Amino acid sequence: MRQTAVIGVVTFLILAPATNTATSEGYSTAEAMNLVRSLGESLDMPNEKVDDLVRNLKSVSADSRYTALLAGRPVSAVFVYRSTEAGLIYKRRSGHGTIVFKNTSDQVPLRLSGSSFGASIGGSAEWGVGLVLGLKENRHFGGNYEGDEKGATAADSTVPSAARFSNAAYVEAGKAHEVLVIVTARGLSAGVSKGKITLTPEW
Repeated sequence: MRQTAVIGVVTFLILAPATNTATSEGYSTAEAMNLVRSLGESLDMPNEKVDDLVRNLKSVSADSRYTALLAGRPVSAVFVYRSTEAGLIYKRRSGHGTIVFKNTSDQVPLRLSGSSFGASIGGSAEWGVGLVLGLKENRHFGGNYEGDEKGATAADSTVPSAARFSNAAYVEAGKAHEVLVIVTARGLSAGVSKGKITLTPEW
């Protein structure tokens, strides 16, 4: 019975983004989209950027490549941020935003910094949304995350740019979780760059 219930929750999250009903464990896609709009407004995000993020979030959530990633990992928190980037090959990124945890609904300021090695095309300013997957306790969130930053090619403007990061080093302590970052850019990333980010909630 427990396994069937989990499968039902995941199917609902991926295939029914238009409803407003919450899942029993994490944010539904519809709830995450609503949070993006409210958090974007509080961060003075331009309306067109909010629309881009919501559209990209919906697209990624419906993509079969991410179904397996979300399976068994509830969306425990959602954050929206703005960052700027400097550097051509070795890039440094810094920014700020707000994160909301499912079990408290509290809005917590968030600082973001990171680096990656690789080439990119496009502007240096970026708006993004992050989905925190499989977080067991709020206090476990934050610190250093590593992963492959995979984006659309410059020729494919229909695929949202997304990046998957994890703090797998903490798996033995039961703190491991993943962060899926989706940005407003479409078709601005060239190839794959190895990256890391540091997320610091200002409790």
